[in-house]
Amino acid sequence: MTLNIAVGRISKKTMSDLDEYMRAFCPGELSAFWVGDQVFLELASVEALALIRAQFPEIDMRVLNEGDAPPPAPSAI
Repeated sequence: MTLNIAVGRISKKTMSDLDEYMRAFCPGELSAFWVGDQVFLELASVEALALIRAQFPEIDMRVLNEGDAPPPAPSAI
């Protein structure tokens, strides 16, 4: 299972801290990357997400999709 997470605006320092924490404590495969001003995480488990949320409660995180499900369709304008 892979969780795709959109992260609210964070500084490069916070991103560095988050990346270091994930590599040290989160189980399974993971990645963190920037797309423009937006940070995205790919986590291997709900447990990893729970650890990150507990350590960084000030960061807004939104699950975009779980597992092999396709991402949600963009809303119609």
